[in-house]
Amino acid sequence: MAGALGEHIEIENFKRLGFLPGFPNAQWEFIGNTSLRAAEQTCLDPGFIKKAATLRDHTRELVLSAQKPFQEVFLQSINFPKG
Repeated sequence: MAGALGEHIEIENFKRLGFLPGFPNAQWEFIGNTSLRAAEQTCLDPGFIKKAATLRDHTRELVLSAQKPFQEVFLQSINFPKG
């Protein structure tokens, strides 16, 4: 979980409310303000931009909304539990 939200939520409450699907082997990690950390690294590490460009060049976009299984799981997951 990144950002301010990830720093301040109780993960079990977040799951109970249905914001996170119940993946059986999922592990959640709170990593804080990643935008600020990247800005700091850009200023402090002379090789950071090159490393970031390398990562960028080795990634690909996966449009989850275009995946039928994702749509089904997502729609089931957005219903708040009753009671």
